[in-house]
Amino acid sequence: CVSNYGILDQVFAIRWIRKNIEAFGGDPDNITLFGQSAGAISVQTLISSPTTRGMIAKAIMQSGAGVDNPIFKHKTVEEAYETGEEIMKLVGAKNIQALRQIPAQKLVDILPKLSKHDNRLLFGPVVDGFVLEDTLDELAKRGDVQDIPYIIGANGNDFGLGVDEPMRKSKYYQSMIDFANLRNQHQGKPTYLYLFNRKLPSDDAGAFHSAELWYMFGTLSRCWREMEVRDYKISDEMVSAWTNFMKSSEPGKGWKPYTEENSFIRMFL
Repeated sequence: CVSNYGILDQVFAIRWIRKNIEAFGGDPDNITLFGQSAGAISVQTLISSPTTRGMIAKAIMQSGAGVDNPIFKHKTVEEAYETGEEIMKLVGAKNIQALRQIPAQKLVDILPKLSKHDNRLLFGPVVDGFVLEDTLDELAKRGDVQDIPYIIGANGNDFGLGVDEPMRKSKYYQSMIDFANLRNQHQGKPTYLYLFNRKLPSDDAGAFHSAELWYMFGTLSRCWREMEVRDYKISDEMVSAWTNFMKSSEPGKGWKPYTEENSFIRMFL
């Protein structure tokens, strides 16, 4: 294997947790993965990889996962190498050691100059035949992902500065619905969808990318914004739903699975 080192680190972490979780009062057969943004892509990669089969009981993917995801495109190992070589040429680095000495800002500055730059995430998991045997899209379409319960959702203004409105609505949100529909087609365990659309107080950006984290982690009291009673209620609902799901595979309180017959999406407003 010559790629996906970051994902392999995560696989190792899951194995370590399964081996040691009982020492902390946990259940090795009831492990939930959850991640947001790039973390959601990591989770989708892990539930699609043969390296973690049987290790994960359920998964939560926030603002980043789906099928035919417009913010992310897989590369082959060869394409990833080509991108790396182009970056090295642009910054004048002759080898990986020299590349590691380049200031981070210089690397950021040259990204728009890449020949295949198209506003999607430039780096991510690659199809290497070991961690991933195919793209996340094709694996989901074949039903070749772990048959476990899922929560998947997004924020109302995710990527508002980098993605145009029509594309965001037509592709980004649809990619999550498509994931749920595919799980239903393959008679998989329940998939729950949500949309976080609470405009944070004293902010005109709407429900921007990562805004839900204040609520989901129950840390509103540490936020510099003047939160309202309504915000604390939303936070309590999210904390309860996430923890219920981790414990029992169901978020509870009327949150129904998404099916073709019942297109239920939990709204946090």
